[in-house]
Amino acid sequence: MSWTAYRDIKVERDSDDEFDLEPVGFCPNTTNSTAAMDAAQLQAIIAGAVNQALTEQENRLKRDFQAQLDEVKQQMQHLRVEAPQVETYQKITAGPEVRCDIKLDIVKTMPEFSGEQDDYVSWRQSAVDAYEIFKRYNGSEAHYQAVSIIRNKIRGPARGLLVAHNTVLNFDAIIARLDCTYADKTSLRVLRQGLDTVRQGELSLMQYYDDVEKRLTLITNKIVMTHEPDSAILFNNEVREDALHAFIAGLRKPLRAIVLPAQPKDLPSALALARESEATIERTNFAATYAKALEDKAITYEHRKDRNHSREPRGRYSRAEDSQGKNPHFYKKQGRQNNSAQSNNNYRNQSPEPMELGSTVTQHR
Repeated sequence: MSWTAYRDIKVERDSDDEFDLEPVGFCPNTTNSTAAMDAAQLQAIIAGAVNQALTEQENRLKRDFQAQLDEVKQQMQHLRVEAPQVETYQKITAGPEVRCDIKLDIVKTMPEFSGEQDDYVSWRQSAVDAYEIFKRYNGSEAHYQAVSIIRNKIRGPARGLLVAHNTVLNFDAIIARLDCTYADKTSLRVLRQGLDTVRQGELSLMQYYDDVEKRLTLITNKIVMTHEPDSAILFNNEVREDALHAFIAGLRKPLRAIVLPAQPKDLPSALALARESEATIERTNFAATYAKALEDKAITYEHRKDRNHSREPRGRYSRAEDSQGKNPHFYKKQGRQNNSAQSNNNYRNQSPEPMELGSTVTQHR
């Protein structure tokens, strides 16, 4: 064994012996000053840990936000803004290829339209109904003549409008141009909101009903002009139900209390029931007022009677006795009657006196 190896074994053995002699829990390098940590150092450690956690959370939120922003940018890049499509109408033509034997009487009997906005909806509906039977014969002479007659039914400012915009001879083009000028520009949503907010207030029943009918007409006209016939029928039925509910809800409270439980089926039925209820309420109020007036009159009469009775004299004779025996008018009237009777008797008992005749009568005798 070399000296170096012996020295290493000796040192290791000595160190193990010294460790075995030390008591359990003994730490030679630990002192009391290092065991108690300073409060400032503890706060610094806590602050550092909090700052580190906040920094990590902030970085994580930034990464998530950036990822979402990149995703939105990618979606926006795939979007394409489409320009509104403008429909171009072509002038209709007539040829021998398509035959139509339908008579033009229905088109000839159409009313004229001179540019009055109140008449446009009804005229438009008449034009659509008349054109419907010629629509499938596009290219025929009858179709061409029908559209020409419909255009000639337009007069006055409306005719000038078509000329100013160079509207081609096409039914859809004519209707589209007239709609831009004479159709109601109010949206359907706003019109329906106006129907829901209608109230009777100080209006009479008929004025209130006319107001509801007017609002309903605006809505139905808007639906007819903006929807296909099949869907327009469904929408109009729905709107009429809404108008019925709005009419009942807007009535005055006494009328609403009678009409609402009856559940009328349509607006005319609701109007008839409301008018009958209004007449019943008026009769009831009149009867109550008349009975109150009679009662007040009776009370007033009794009050006056009691007041007059309290004013009678309380002397020797009562008022009735005074009226019979002490009334000077009574005696005066009786005295007049006695004097007239006595004068009549004296006149009867008085003997007649001879009349003196003149000289003329004496000579005649």
